[in-house]
Amino acid sequence: MTRNEKAIYWRRHVADYRASGLSGHAYAKRVGIFVSGLSYWRKRVATSQQMRSTRVDDDAGFLPVHLGASRVAGPATLEIGLLSGLLVRLTGPVDPEWLAVVMRLLETPCS
Repeated sequence: MTRNEKAIYWRRHVADYRASGLSGHAYAKRVGIFVSGLSYWRKRVATSQQMRSTRVDDDAGFLPVHLGASRVAGPATLEIGLLSGLLVRLTGPVDPEWLAVVMRLLETPCS
C-alpha cells in the first residue's frame, strides 16, 4: 500500500468512525482495525483540517506578489513548500498560469 493509499484508507475509517456514533474501541473492534491506528489517524486528520482552515480560502486564488528588480546573477530559483511536506523547486522563468495549475493539482487530495 502506498503512502497515499494508506492515508485514503485511514481517512475513510476516520470519517466512518465519526459517522458511526460508536466509541473508538467499539468501532475498531467492529471493523477489525487497531484502535491505536484509528487514534493516530484521528489526530492526524484533525491536525490536517486545522492547518487547512488557517490557509487562504481556495476560492480566493493566489495572492499577488510584487517583486523588485532582481539582483541575482544567473537563473532565479523559486521554492514552494506544501503542507504535505513536498518542496517544489523551479529554476528559470516560469509561466504564472502553468504554475497556478501545478499548485492546484499538488494541493488537491487524490481520490
